[in-house]
This record gives sequence, structure tokens and C-alpha cells, in this order.
Amino acid sequence: MTIVAPVGLLSVSTAPQLRDALLKCLADQPQAVLVDLARLQVGQVHTLSIFAVVARQAALWSGVPLLLVAAPEMEQRLRSRSLERYLRIASTLAEAMTAARDLPLRRLTLRVLPHDLQSAPAGRRQVRQTCTTWDCANLTQDATAVSEELVSNALRYTGGDLIHRLELRRGLLTVAVTDLAPEPPMQLETIPNQPSTNGFGLRIVTALSASWGWSPTTTGGKTVWAVLR
Repeated sequence: MTIVAPVGLLSVSTAPQLRDALLKCLADQPQAVLVDLARLQVGQVHTLSIFAVVARQAALWSGVPLLLVAAPEMEQRLRSRSLERYLRIASTLAEAMTAARDLPLRRLTLRVLPHDLQSAPAGRRQVRQTCTTWDCANLTQDATAVSEELVSNALRYTGGDLIHRLELRRGLLTVAVTDLAPEPPMQLETIPNQPSTNGFGLRIVTALSASWGWSPTTTGGKTVWAVLR
């Protein structure tokens, strides 16, 4: 589990910094992210909505639960913004850790892929084998194509090893690739009248997935993900 303890004033200017920090923690895929609000000061109560924004993003991807630890006065302010609709609010850190351990486990598999041309086929094989094991063969074709594009994109524009991850949660299959480059994913373009070995790049990801996006990681890279249903 990852524990985050923000210190200082939560304001319109500082809320984006906290949002980005929490999203980075979620992108690292810990068991849960626990946010201890004991030392956080809130000037305007509407800035607390930043936690709902992060929770909604986490529900889409990465699926990592986000829990808040708040004293009674802070908990009342959180509930005034209906934040209990989006995440769990605990009174103590121990209570939050227990709640996180009791949450249903996600089905998750990952593989480290080297930076070479054999990684795209290896990713496709991982998708086919996993979809068979998890009894979601109906998603195999689309997930294989998405994996191909995400891995090809990372191989073209980044360096170093990749982490190829698959996750099944509530009937949704996520395909994600983590690389070492912080820049946003680049659109792969095809050259007219020439064969392409990379398909149609992120356009095919958009066409085949219910949603997709990317998140920076705490190690300085990023994870590009796509959700299929």
C-alpha cells in the first residue's frame, strides 16, 4: 500500500499538484493508496472535490482503491461534498488499511518486455493466453490489436524495458504498457502507398477501446492504458 500525507493548504492553485501526485501513485499500481488528511488545511471546501476527480479516474483506470483518512471535522467537510459516493472515508489509518485489505482482489498479470522487435509478438501471446485463462475470449481479438499498437508505439518513441500489464475487473479488460519516457504517447502515422508494420497507431486504440489514456508514474515514465468491454 502507498500512504500519502499532504501537508499545507489545499487551494485552487495547489489542488492540481495534489491531483497529479495522487494519479502518479495510482499509476504505480499498489494494493491501495491511502491519503492521511491530518495535516491538510482546507481554505475553500469546494477544493475537496479534487478527491472525487482522482477517484473517478482510478475507477476507470488503474482500478487501485483510493481511501481517505480524516478526523471527524474533516470527515464532515468531505461528506458535505458527497465524497463518500466515490471513495471510502476512514477515521484512522489502521481502519483504512484493514478496509483496503478486505477489498476484492483484481485479476492482474504483467510481463517485462525488452526493447526489441520481439516484444510486440510477446505481448500478443500474453493477451491470447490470459484471455483464455480468464474466460474472456470474446475480447481476445481487440485486446491483441490494442496491445500491438501500445507496444509498437512505446518501442518507436521510448527506450528501455516495457511493462506489459493486463487486468480484469468487473468484466472490463485493461491493457496497459509502462515505459521510461515522460512525454505523452505519440500518434503513429502511416505513410501513403507504403506497407505499415505498426497498424494505425493510436487511432485503432481509440476505435477498439471503451476508453484510453495515459498517466505519469512516480519513476518518471508513463503508463498508457486502454479499457475494453
